[in-house]
Amino acid sequence: MKSISTFQRLVRSAAIAAAFSIGFGSAIPALMATPTENYGLRLLPAPRNIAIDGKVEDWNLAGGVLAMDDAAKTTEDFGVWIHGAYDSENLYILARWLDKTPLSNPGDTKLDAGWSGDCLQVRVITNYGDKEKEQRNNLTCWRGKDGADLLELDIPSKEAKPAWYTKNGPAGDNLKLKGAKQALLVNTDGSGYSQELAVPWKYLTKDGNAPKPGESVILTVEPNFTFGENKNRITVKDIFRPGVALDRVFTFRAYPTWGVAKLMDGAATIDPEPVRLADGRTFPVRLEENLPVVDWTGLVESKVKPGWIPVTFTLPEASYVSLHIKNAKGQVVRQLVNGELLPAGANTIMWDGLTTPNWNEPGQALEAGTYTWSAITHPGLQAKLRGVASNAGRVPWDDGKGSNWGGDMGNPVSVDTDGDALMLGWGMAEAGKAAIFTDLEGKPVWGHKRGGIGGARYVALDGGVCYIMDNSTYSGRLAAVYKFTNAMDVVPWTDNNSAERGFKELGAMETEAGPVKGFTVKGGRLYFSTEADGGTVYITDAVSGKFQRKVALAGAGAIAANSKGAYVVSDGGTKLTFIDGATGAVKPVLMDLKNATAVALEGKNGAGSTSEPESIYIGTGAPESCVYVYSAATGKEVRTIGDKGGRADLGVWRATALRNIAGLAVDKKGQLWVAEDEDKP
Repeated sequence: MKSISTFQRLVRSAAIAAAFSIGFGSAIPALMATPTENYGLRLLPAPRNIAIDGKVEDWNLAGGVLAMDDAAKTTEDFGVWIHGAYDSENLYILARWLDKTPLSNPGDTKLDAGWSGDCLQVRVITNYGDKEKEQRNNLTCWRGKDGADLLELDIPSKEAKPAWYTKNGPAGDNLKLKGAKQALLVNTDGSGYSQELAVPWKYLTKDGNAPKPGESVILTVEPNFTFGENKNRITVKDIFRPGVALDRVFTFRAYPTWGVAKLMDGAATIDPEPVRLADGRTFPVRLEENLPVVDWTGLVESKVKPGWIPVTFTLPEASYVSLHIKNAKGQVVRQLVNGELLPAGANTIMWDGLTTPNWNEPGQALEAGTYTWSAITHPGLQAKLRGVASNAGRVPWDDGKGSNWGGDMGNPVSVDTDGDALMLGWGMAEAGKAAIFTDLEGKPVWGHKRGGIGGARYVALDGGVCYIMDNSTYSGRLAAVYKFTNAMDVVPWTDNNSAERGFKELGAMETEAGPVKGFTVKGGRLYFSTEADGGTVYITDAVSGKFQRKVALAGAGAIAANSKGAYVVSDGGTKLTFIDGATGAVKPVLMDLKNATAVALEGKNGAGSTSEPESIYIGTGAPESCVYVYSAATGKEVRTIGDKGGRADLGVWRATALRNIAGLAVDKKGQLWVAEDEDKP
């Protein structure tokens, strides 16, 4: 963000010979965003043998609407024309995008939700108001960084699903596998792209029947744009119902605000409708060679008053301007402009030759003479970040690939290392990242959050692969695990090439076994514990995802591992038990622990070493709230890290005290990393 460091000063002279009662004029751009607000969409009869190829020549474009987030500022950069058509088999949608970075969604179609970047979301309700026949449909249509594209249909979770529905994509059922079609074609000049869809009515209606000409469906759209180096997102909401209070935040569930899309009769003559803005203004649309063109005349309104003495100057950028007229003695006689936002370039302010008016009287005529003017400008009062409590990073928000901003809706809960890098996990994130991959100095390399709200209750690193347990997965499972390379490429589970694997499959369970209590991956084996049958540890091949064995262990909880096996906190946090990864054999390691909540290993060659660990770190909860270090060879306590008793809720903050220890890791430099499940600094 830009901060004010200096004020620019402009000084010129103006001669007047008489005084006249005249005003000034200047074009002042709108300060507030002005989104489009179109009411309804006309679905035109589709031409015979329409080709789904991304080309527009076979479309009648007269019935389209233009959706924009801010018409006054983004008429050439971010907008999308939405056109609709129909026949007895399909609903057709054509989106013509104005987008100078076309098809730049940062997500991977094997795992991520499309709305994090370039993506068209179309929401359709068929047989609206009929309790027996109504079906609500959310279409998410996009191409990912992996080059694949999806046309996903999601039916809201609380509604009954038809027999054909299978959630085989990150955000729904990929209808391309069932006959739906999608084509994406970038404009030759790079100014945008076309996206063409054909969605069978049989998937959009409960009875499988298409609506008839003259009937209507309910429809709204949410186009998403990727922009900027940090892959930020602009979301547009449009096609609404008139006369109702709109919800532009949770539009996806504000069904009464969605617009009406009427199936037009083929005999009807269609003329383009004007573009409508949220402030009620409309702008005419005409067709030029079958392409709709908007006449934006009057989009930026001018505040113009007559005047006869020009004061002209040039601004290098749009700025707030205060300009004073002075007499020969240097006294201010007229405050002509006060904090007005003026555009970059040449500006002319007209002066009427009067003094400054006040609340109850107009300005007074000045005597003839020579007057000068001066002005100060600035780009706007803006904040400059100096620091924020409990965050040592750049800014306290997600600002791109190297952001250190983790879960904005959850606490740090997990940490792991393979010796050379770190993985940090937060319980929940919406605006931030649930998992962050860093170097050993804690400098972020990349971060990830799955879907609109995602979590990383457990993370693990092994063999150059990052494992993330998403405890808020959109798959409908209790939890699932997905994998990335250190370069953030998705790593599939090799037995079925899937991007994620639920714990039910990982543990070969007949039913979900309750909350996961511990998780790690080392030496090619994935270990996790649950409360099933009083405590169970599951061992799975970390590459294929195939279940290997389970081991009964009372009160199984937190887990650390090396290539030989797992060290599991057990018996309600009072013991540490070793489980051989190859055989499942069990032996006690440490006894008489005090409320152990986390465990980490330190070997001769770093974390995950094939050698026996030299030291074992045990994190404890209240009342101790510290880390005990034990000799792996003797089982004896070597030292304590952190003040016993931990950090209190209130009082002076102590750097040597810990609180709510949820995860531990020791890197190859011997640095101990502690995840504190705590929202206080």
